Amino acid sequence: MSIKKMLLMIVSMTLSYSIILFFVQDLDWIRTFIGIAAPIIASLFIIIQLCRTTRTTKGEQAYFWLLILVGSFFYMCSSLVWLFHLLTTGTVSSTPLSLLLWLLGYLCFFIGIIYRIKAIQDKRSDGQHIFTIVAVVIFAVSFICYFFIEPALTMVEQRLNLPHYIIIYPIAGISILGANTVLFYLSIHLKEKVAIIFLTFGFFTQIIGDALYTYQIMEDKYQVGSYIDVVWLTAMLFIVAGGYFATKQPVELNWKVIHFFTKADTSFPYLIMLSLWLLTLYSYAFQLNALSIGFSLIIATLIIYQLKVVRRHSQLIKQYQTLAYYDPLTGLKNRTSFTEEFEHLLAKAGRFNQPVGLLVLDLDRFKNVNDSLGHQVGDQLLQKAANRLKQLSDQGVEMYRIGGDEFVLILLGRTRKQVSQLADRLRDLFQPSFYMEHHELIITPSIGIAIFPDDAIESKTLFKYADAAMYSAKESGKNDYVFFNQSLNEDLIKKFMIESELKHAINRNQLKLIYQPKVKLSTNSLYGVEALLRWEHPELGLVLPNQFIPIAEETGLIQSIGEWALWEAAKQTLKWQKQGYTDMCVSVNVSAKQIEQQDLVAIIKQIWLDTGLSPSSLELEITESIMQNIKQSAFVLNHLKQLGIKLSIDDFGTGYSSLHILKELPIDTIKIDQSLISTMHDSRSLAIVKTIINLGKNLNMAIVAEGVETQEQAEILISEQCDYGQGYLFSHPIDPKQISDQFLLLKKV
Repeated sequence: MSIKKMLLMIVSMTLSYSIILFFVQDLDWIRTFIGIAAPIIASLFIIIQLCRTTRTTKGEQAYFWLLILVGSFFYMCSSLVWLFHLLTTGTVSSTPLSLLLWLLGYLCFFIGIIYRIKAIQDKRSDGQHIFTIVAVVIFAVSFICYFFIEPALTMVEQRLNLPHYIIIYPIAGISILGANTVLFYLSIHLKEKVAIIFLTFGFFTQIIGDALYTYQIMEDKYQVGSYIDVVWLTAMLFIVAGGYFATKQPVELNWKVIHFFTKADTSFPYLIMLSLWLLTLYSYAFQLNALSIGFSLIIATLIIYQLKVVRRHSQLIKQYQTLAYYDPLTGLKNRTSFTEEFEHLLAKAGRFNQPVGLLVLDLDRFKNVNDSLGHQVGDQLLQKAANRLKQLSDQGVEMYRIGGDEFVLILLGRTRKQVSQLADRLRDLFQPSFYMEHHELIITPSIGIAIFPDDAIESKTLFKYADAAMYSAKESGKNDYVFFNQSLNEDLIKKFMIESELKHAINRNQLKLIYQPKVKLSTNSLYGVEALLRWEHPELGLVLPNQFIPIAEETGLIQSIGEWALWEAAKQTLKWQKQGYTDMCVSVNVSAKQIEQQDLVAIIKQIWLDTGLSPSSLELEITESIMQNIKQSAFVLNHLKQLGIKLSIDDFGTGYSSLHILKELPIDTIKIDQSLISTMHDSRSLAIVKTIINLGKNLNMAIVAEGVETQEQAEILISEQCDYGQGYLFSHPIDPKQISDQFLLLKKV
């Protein structure tokens, strides 16, 4: 049953009960009997529904509904005793037993509500609405004390015809009201909020009925079967509905009245305070009473609440400042702090003519730790690295973590020599290994240094220079520090120019492919060619791949450049094949970033469809950088292998993971790195070359020797049964139109 249908049923039953009482209002005995029997029947329905609810709910919910069930049982028993007294004596009055049972019922309700409040873990709602809850309770206590309890006590003292137990009703109502108000606000954030809200509405309605009953008893106007019994019946129907919805799946409750009471910034408690103030003015007779005391308590509560709000806001501001200016992982100041403070530090140093040393520190091989051991270990490593840096805090060094594994240190008033000494100490701090999760990690720093005002006077420029010096330290072997100099500045300017111009290189036809032949050593015949990328810039001149490919990978341009190279190589291969060189195969270098590209396979398929080129005419050359994402790489390369593409591993013999690549990936060809070929006169290098050749033979892979420059090297390779060679002995990289002539020359050699 939906919420709307349940509300419609409650309204219908309430109206029906009201109509029945209206028609029998002149029949005293029948009206009295119906007025007492109806709550008994309603209580029976409550008990039946709550028995189902207790069986279907679990944990603290089941105990909560069990207590409500027991309270409803006592309530029904109280009504039964009252009905029995009516049938036997013909008088309408409460007996000590019926009153005791009624009190036991209310006690169970109160214990159940308190138990549910304690079981709810959502403390935010409790704190958020505490002022509203206190305001409601104070208002209710003041109102009931002034208009019910005080008059009742006065009447009892004056020995009027008023039962002593009448005071129990408002006191019990106050207790239930306070607990019910707390439960109402807490239930807004629960899954079973609909069930509890219906239940709390029922208790609120019950309290209203009890208050009206107390008032009419005091005025000696109460009669069974009046409108008060309608209120009581409505309360019971809400309780039945609460038990029903507790057994159903949680549903949304979008009543506007609920949102009004639960908004954090609602004016409801202030309306309560205003109402109590008006009542106080109305009742005030130059002496304290329950209303004036209640109003004073609300004012005091408001002051305390506002003080707590101010304190909480100040704490939140401090927390936000910490989050905004400090790195939560390491406890160091963050990039925002660095950006703001560095400007002020430079301005201060400029006024006092002091030098400032800026050190940018990056952890070497940190990415390998993240990729191989996971980000959790990486975070622990950053924390331990930061703790080592903090050992310099007693030397007046300002430290920041500006992102990833990059740290910044600022030294005020230090000479270049003093900065150099501190950089040496930094390296010493990282000499001991890092131990975590049974791993010993050797992590070293690369440090770039720029000096104010010698290198620059602007903060952004100074940081850019220090960052460039740090990358220079990485390129020169890591675990070192480099001071910025003019040469680095020129390199930096060139790098920025390459970065800005590279994105236009394809559209401006500045890129081109040249080709270096690969020769079959036993016959000295052309076996294939390797496509090599070149960039001819009108101002920069010839830009080699090792200068612009890393930048292309950093900026993401490698994908468009790589796709262009594949298309150009495929079209050129097709031209050679149409000239009669049907066995021509072209190798194209592919970076790890391209293999991670989701549509690489689709691009190659499209090349075949548009050019008609055979898959076996294309070979992809990869390097060990592919190990950065071996699972994704293996998936893509296996797919390409199934399509007929040849795969070659370039620069073999120089990386620690080469053998692992041969195991994991579908490699066809091994290319021995030229550094090993050029040093074959050394017995160790020759032994490594022989081992690689034997390894390739055993794995049924083709072997290509790179960098063959002398006839002696070629003869050694032939004697060791190396399949193919590539190098200046046979040909430099040449234009496509020269390949045909070179092919004929190679046949004559």
